[in-house]
Amino acid sequence: MQSIRWCFHQMDSFAEAVLMAANLGDDADTTTAIVGQVAGAYYGVQGIPEDWLRKVWMREHIQSTADALMQMGEIQKGDRFI
Repeated sequence: MQSIRWCFHQMDSFAEAVLMAANLGDDADTTTAIVGQVAGAYYGVQGIPEDWLRKVWMREHIQSTADALMQMGEIQKGDRFI
């Protein structure tokens, strides 16, 4: 957990944080996955390098699912469902 926090707080972008985590060694795959999730939530999709996004399998499906979930959250926010 310390390495995840360190990578996120030491770097100024999504790419820097993820690359730092990937180069730590030890359990780098798990650390990098979690750093990517945290940095992605913080920087948003616009913070992810476009050349990385182009390589995401089923990108359009993932984006449309995320958009639908966001809409559901907005609709149900007033109902205190979430």
